[in-house]
Amino acid sequence: MLSIVSNYLPGAPIVITTATIAATATVSAIVAKPLGDILLKTVKPIVKKTIKKIKEKLGKKVAVESVAERRKFQRSLKK
Repeated sequence: MLSIVSNYLPGAPIVITTATIAATATVSAIVAKPLGDILLKTVKPIVKKTIKKIKEKLGKKVAVESVAERRKFQRSLKK
């Protein structure tokens, strides 16, 4: 039985290295999602305002947002 295990399974250092890589990837994925959401919430309004100002300076017509769109934006800021 022992010879079958030693023939078909990798050695302990390889198993430990692979487990460490998998654990690191899992923790990174779990942490990255909330950080990405927070970053997106902070960056998106800034980019939107910047684009709007650039369009105004270039003389392009800026689309007026509806009341529903403005309300939705304000609610997204509160979360």
